[in-house]
Amino acid sequence: MVLSMTFLPLLVVNILVVFVANAFFPEVVVLGTRSISPTLGIFLSMAVLAMVNTLVVSVVRGYEQSRNRMFSSTEWMVVSFVVSFLGIWMIARVPEKLGLGVASWTVVLVLALAMDFLQGMVMMQTEKWRKKSS
Repeated sequence: MVLSMTFLPLLVVNILVVFVANAFFPEVVVLGTRSISPTLGIFLSMAVLAMVNTLVVSVVRGYEQSRNRMFSSTEWMVVSFVVSFLGIWMIARVPEKLGLGVASWTVVLVLALAMDFLQGMVMMQTEKWRKKSS
């Protein structure tokens, strides 16, 4: 349940960020290929990124518990940014498989910053909601 409460919000945020970037800058954020539709491309690539993010959240939580020290908001934002940057970069290196292409590393940097900011907001709200409902 906790994993799905992490995966789904991350997936939605990722899809929205890439969709908006593609809508405003279609020449630098390209969705789809000859054999993958843009819709499938955005879903496949961002589902992979959301899975990686979810896995990292689980690993970091385990690390926090083993050290008996919780990460601060700043530390979470740094981890999220690094994972998003590396994830988008790696996904964009195989556009023919996942349907996402980017023009340069600076585009990846901007996408990762936008995702980091929005994911942080959404995950804080999700955590508040999860604590309230328990």
